[in-house]
Amino acid sequence: MKAKGGEELRAYALEKPEPLVCFALCSGSSSDPAVRVYTAKNVYQELEVAKEEYLQASIGIRKENKILLPRVLEGFSREASLSLSKLVDVACQSLPEAQRNAVRKCSQNKPHKSIEWLPYNFSFRYIFSRELARWTPPLIP
Repeated sequence: MKAKGGEELRAYALEKPEPLVCFALCSGSSSDPAVRVYTAKNVYQELEVAKEEYLQASIGIRKENKILLPRVLEGFSREASLSLSKLVDVACQSLPEAQRNAVRKCSQNKPHKSIEWLPYNFSFRYIFSRELARWTPPLIP
């Protein structure tokens, strides 16, 4: 359905896809990233931090042969046009060394057979970042 005043809406559209936005969108589901406040000045750095924190909390290993990946990464890989092996490499860059080594060990032979996508959990839950929990809105006179 076409929106009326489409030209006015274009002023708010992204000129090119930004895959990191996948780590900023929260609809209140348990599988979603934490709710954060982003600033125009540092938005890319803040999106990188959101990605790293989300991946560190969401990626797991099962029985040392399966890499458990959240569905948010599936959308990210489509937006960024990443193959599965490249997606694993990108995800590894955000992980602590021990977790990174375990993921690389699992995926070294056949990454497509070592990946297990975690089901999306639609149950309601908002997670707020620490910065947001400490943030207080400015007083309006």
